Amino acid sequence: VAASSSGRLRDFRPAELTKLAWGLAALAEVPEPVFQELAGEAARRSGDLSSGALAGVLWALGAIRVNVQDSVTTSLFRTARDAAEEGRLSPTELCSVAWSSARLAVAELSILHVAAAQAVPCIAELAPHALGDLLWALAVQDVRDEALLRAAAGWLASGGAAKCTAHQLSTFAWALVKLGATELMALRAIADEAAAKLDHASPRTMSSLAWAFAKADGEFQGLLAAVAQQALPRLRLFQPLDLATLAWAMAAGGLRGSEQLVPALASVACEKMVDFPPRSLSNLAWAFATLDSDCGLFDSLVPEAISKLPDFQSQDIANTVWSLATLSIESPELCSLAARQAVDRMGGFLPQQLSSLSWAAARLELEDQRLLSAVAREAQAKLGAFKPQELSNLAWAHAALSVRDAALFHAIAGRAIAEAQQFKPQELSGLAWAGAALGFESQELSRAISRAALAQLAGFGPQELSNLVWAFATLSICSPELFKAVAKETLLKLGAFTEQNLCNVAWAFATARVDAPQLLKAITAEALRRRRDMSLLGASSLLWSLRASGEHGSGASEGFQAVAEEVASKLRPALARPPQQRGPPPGVAPLAASLPGKLEGGTGEPCVVLELPDRLVLHKPPGWEVDQDPAPKVGRPLSTYLHALLPVDQRGLLVDAKCGRGFLHRLDVPCSGLVLVATTHEAREDLVLQLNSGILQRDYAVLCHGWLPPDRGRIDAPLLWAQGQSLPSEVSRRGRASLTRVKVLAHGLHGRAGLSLLALRLGTGRRHQLRLHCAHAVGPVLFDAKYAARATLIDDAERGCRHFLQRYRLAFRDAGGRVREVAGPLEPQLARLLFVLAPRPGPSTAV
Repeated sequence: VAASSSGRLRDFRPAELTKLAWGLAALAEVPEPVFQELAGEAARRSGDLSSGALAGVLWALGAIRVNVQDSVTTSLFRTARDAAEEGRLSPTELCSVAWSSARLAVAELSILHVAAAQAVPCIAELAPHALGDLLWALAVQDVRDEALLRAAAGWLASGGAAKCTAHQLSTFAWALVKLGATELMALRAIADEAAAKLDHASPRTMSSLAWAFAKADGEFQGLLAAVAQQALPRLRLFQPLDLATLAWAMAAGGLRGSEQLVPALASVACEKMVDFPPRSLSNLAWAFATLDSDCGLFDSLVPEAISKLPDFQSQDIANTVWSLATLSIESPELCSLAARQAVDRMGGFLPQQLSSLSWAAARLELEDQRLLSAVAREAQAKLGAFKPQELSNLAWAHAALSVRDAALFHAIAGRAIAEAQQFKPQELSGLAWAGAALGFESQELSRAISRAALAQLAGFGPQELSNLVWAFATLSICSPELFKAVAKETLLKLGAFTEQNLCNVAWAFATARVDAPQLLKAITAEALRRRRDMSLLGASSLLWSLRASGEHGSGASEGFQAVAEEVASKLRPALARPPQQRGPPPGVAPLAASLPGKLEGGTGEPCVVLELPDRLVLHKPPGWEVDQDPAPKVGRPLSTYLHALLPVDQRGLLVDAKCGRGFLHRLDVPCSGLVLVATTHEAREDLVLQLNSGILQRDYAVLCHGWLPPDRGRIDAPLLWAQGQSLPSEVSRRGRASLTRVKVLAHGLHGRAGLSLLALRLGTGRRHQLRLHCAHAVGPVLFDAKYAARATLIDDAERGCRHFLQRYRLAFRDAGGRVREVAGPLEPQLARLLFVLAPRPGPSTAV
């Protein structure tokens, strides 16, 4: 019929054109050129078409969704609008025309406004399908008519919903929610009727209902549960689009009670995965990630996503990568291809998608510089459209990946300063954390975050509270009012804090030197209550904080140093490993029989000074490296000496880089002295607690340039180290709190150079702490190539000096709790240097 009609349409009467169009559209198997010719002929003769005929032709065009020239559709719909305004189209015909205009995405929206205006007075006379078509059209074209929405909602709530089929109810629900209608009475009426008619609902109807009520208010869990129950036995009848929509709705609606539906849905989706279009694939991935469930789905989804990635839009890319990150699913191929695709299509990413993409990149540790640079540029260009949560996520992602884009963070900070009161607790703490992690200092931003946080601190959870004070302490920003308020809020919520939260809060108060004895006592009590569940890292962090608070605090907190030692003794048995997790037994230690038990300096080889069954003390000569981590070696690895010395059953820790190979502390390569080594995991855990509680003492002999005043008892200066770089550390307000206790032993002269002989004890153990504290407070250590000026270094070399820093004393407790003290003499080369020094005239008469 279609082929026969082509070329002869001019001979058709208007009514025959309409019947032909309607019939061919109903068959839905017609070649597009035939409909294009028919639409053109209808537009040419639109003035001769009756109102019914015109509505019929437009319905057919919308039903078949034919691609017609804009001029043709514009002409037809303008004719329909004129007919409607003249009263020649019935309300039902007008609803049909409106539906068709939405199906064809007609840019001219006046027909929708006319249809809505004429439907309101006669809404009770409209058939449910006609009113549903009109609302659907308005929703698709995003045209909100308040009068029509109120009238339709009233009709539905007053009995109209009972007249609708399940399909019509899903149409009403979808349209009302899409248009942002808040008429709960109408939605409740639809939900009640829909629940009673689900037995006869199609898969498409069920998924549409689920979508609508997942987007609506959270009170419709009952309907979602009913849809899940009805859908479960019929899942194989669902098309890929319906499966993806249903999964999305269950995730968005927070329905996690259907334990059977999720795996069943995953199973059916895997069977039909090849038929999923890109948007459905990404929605399916998002849904299962939101539900925190894999169920084997991603084994099929990832390969399919890779094959269809060229057809993914920006939302699909962002959702898919976000889903992988949320479920911690590794797929280097998909991530790499998605990153490349994202860079090519970056201009199409909306703020929320940019935020999700950057967050996912950080979680998956995608250090793709092209992607990160493109995201930063695009985000900065669109920053004005970002919501607070999106800004916070963007900042967090860049901080987590250590991407310091100053321009972007300045722009984010500018928005946050102006709109801080609109940020929620999680967003404030996330932004503060990101700024601190990136070392971004802005007093104005800090004040804005502090003011906004104080106004809503009751809404902060444990994570937000701990992140907030951690950030302020890391940047050395003094905000007593904020810390005092956080202390009060923390005391109220302490039971909900994780171990990490407790440690971060304690660390922050200790580092910021804010006196909060009541808080620290409460944290200590909470930690002891949980001691059997505490990790070694958490216990160590808490002990460090208690000790630091005791050293820096007022009279109220000075006792915390003793508290730290007491807590360490109580945590020690709780951290002991179960027998099945213990390392090999110590066995027979052969060291005492084969090596001298005293320090013989000047040999250039390490030696054992004290040997115990599960720990020992070595003397490290200069040039040897305490190789705690797998980083490239500068000196001879001390672990090789131990490996050659220890029997096989005591070498377990030597190959465990995560446990520092058993070494308890660093000693820089140019330096010499005593090194404490654990040979079992239990000993290491015990010594780590001693180290952080202050029980383990490390004393050093240092000869440095300059004359330090004899009454100087401590050097207290924060140190900043560029992690992963070989650059020197530096004293910086942004650095980590660092304390060295000092005793001036003598002042001397070597030629014209004034020198101080010092005994130093570490309060903290930062990288290069003693060397940098000396250089900062008085002068560099003799022959320190990293912290001495070039001229000073040349002078030291000409005098035949060597790096003069030796750890000469260690004190700790053995496995039985007995105090062990090991001290050694200065190495002969260092001692000889002291003999050629002249005393400084005055108090220092001898070295």
